[in-house]
Amino acid sequence: MSINPAVSARFPTSNQTPGEMDASLACVSNTDRPRSVTNAKKNAILATYGYPASTEKSSGEFDHWFLHWMGGSDTAKNIWFEPHTGKFGSVAKDKVELLLRRKVCVNKTMSLDQAKAINLNGWTKLLP
Repeated sequence: MSINPAVSARFPTSNQTPGEMDASLACVSNTDRPRSVTNAKKNAILATYGYPASTEKSSGEFDHWFLHWMGGSDTAKNIWFEPHTGKFGSVAKDKVELLLRRKVCVNKTMSLDQAKAINLNGWTKLLP
């Protein structure tokens, strides 16, 4: 089943996905800190956002509200289903996430707190 745009949540809501992170894990690679989101968690997250159980999981991604590289947890408090399509879909957001990661972890031109604020309050402004 494909995504129903009427149900589609473009951004997580604070009561459903308030976010959860441990800043001491910021910039740790996915190799050293692999993601761990079970199918049971994924199904519960879909239900939280009103998606039917038959939703095709490959039509989006289970994304971290506080980004994984920022120390974002793999719990339902921090993960939401983000459709791939649309101007603010996962494909666009992933580009912003990569840019922020480079600035914080590689180039060290931005603090973690600055990147967190951009991610939570205005990542869409970085898109063309």
